[in-house]
Amino acid sequence: MKTLKNMLFALVASSLVFANVNAGEMTLNGSMEVAINKADGTTGNPIGLENEMDIVGSTELDNGIGVAYKMTIDATTFDDEEIVFTLPYGTLAVTSTGSPLDANDQIVPTAFEEAEYGVGTGYIDASQFSGNGSMGLRYSNTFYGVSVDAMYTPQYSSGDGSTDSGPSATVNANYGAVEEIVLKADPLALVGLEGSSLMVGYGKVERLVANLQDPETGTAAFTYSYGPLSLGIQKTGVSYGNFGTAKATGVSWAKNTTIGAAFAVNDQLSVSYQETDSYRSNMAATGNVIKGNASRDGVELQADTISVAYTIGGLSIKYADSSVTNDTYTSATDGSLTTLSIGIAY
Repeated sequence: MKTLKNMLFALVASSLVFANVNAGEMTLNGSMEVAINKADGTTGNPIGLENEMDIVGSTELDNGIGVAYKMTIDATTFDDEEIVFTLPYGTLAVTSTGSPLDANDQIVPTAFEEAEYGVGTGYIDASQFSGNGSMGLRYSNTFYGVSVDAMYTPQYSSGDGSTDSGPSATVNANYGAVEEIVLKADPLALVGLEGSSLMVGYGKVERLVANLQDPETGTAAFTYSYGPLSLGIQKTGVSYGNFGTAKATGVSWAKNTTIGAAFAVNDQLSVSYQETDSYRSNMAATGNVIKGNASRDGVELQADTISVAYTIGGLSIKYADSSVTNDTYTSATDGSLTTLSIGIAY
């Protein structure tokens, strides 16, 4: 686990060689989205609005290294900051914006990603133990047709950090450093075909509680596109590490399977269907503490979503209708959600 951390710190050090900075440029862009939601058994105002603004600056050092900075203003909060170095041997970022596992928690084709799991409250996916939202070091490059996306986060769920002269004030007493990596390739290119993508990802979080194991995440997906049709399947497993020579009650592990298909009617209109099965196992209060022998109970959550999206220029109109069985991993708790979204990008 130390190898990834040491490599990323070495890349940072080699990037910060003294060099003159050429005049750069700065841009401002953002988006605004209004959504109307109708869900079973819920009350309150069904109309919601989300907006964010990105401040992006870039320049190039006289040694050829590109430098870019991005900061996102989400409603009234400054967050999701990153500085990215484009190096001869890859891209290196100091960032709190996403992570490899978070970016690939669901890559099955869909027309309306935000509504992919419908109600789905508490749904466990590959981003559960990722470094998303916490400041870390992220490296990406492509070697012989295989793209590599790796990240080291010193402290899980620690936020964006505080200042340049001190550590983040947010400390998680249960979890420490996060290491994650995602690999992607086009396997059918070996036989002269295009349109396929194979993704595998793995992540591990340091557990600070004595006698409990480190949480781990594994995910794999295959997608294929032919003309306007895209198909995909993804499997994910998440272990919470609540076992060892000691035992913690609560979630033990979860495993998911998602399949989906999307069809582009034309350049503006697309439709999709997704189906997800997610089984969550809970660690019971009694039973053997050794993994595989502990007393457990589990619930399977099932969700299916039909989505339609229409885009013209910076305007997008999206509709999704979802139904969930055993929502929140609670038996006999079913629900449905209908969402109409209108978004503008500028």
